[in-house]
Amino acid sequence: MRTIGAEVPFHFSPREGIIIRGYIDKVQEDREGNLRIVDYKTSKKVYDRSKLTTPLQLYIYHLACQELYPGKHISEYLYDFILLGEKAKAGSLNWLKKCDKKLNDILDGIEKDRESGIWRPKPTPLCHWCAYCAHNPNAP
Repeated sequence: MRTIGAEVPFHFSPREGIIIRGYIDKVQEDREGNLRIVDYKTSKKVYDRSKLTTPLQLYIYHLACQELYPGKHISEYLYDFILLGEKAKAGSLNWLKKCDKKLNDILDGIEKDRESGIWRPKPTPLCHWCAYCAHNPNAP
């Protein structure tokens, strides 16, 4: 495998008026031209199987790579737990289809909130990273 990109910026619009932006930690290419998407994790333990089967973040990276590298086949999705020195393959049978449904459910919710004008907060343990946190009365 050779690395063809690190911290690869992307942005795409899965629906009109919605833009998804981010960075893919690493994209590699094998000798046959197939791609591997690698996401580095700094967690203190390797994800359990339930978190590996339908990883929405890697699905977003999958969609981004389809736009960035048209015609390339993505053969592998990998979490690299860099502090632990371990790697875990992600995805399961039909996981791309399941993640497509997950993403569309989220986008449907955004559309519903936009139409109603009511944006209900959905706090998580990651709220402290978000600038919105100071305005969210339910934030931890």
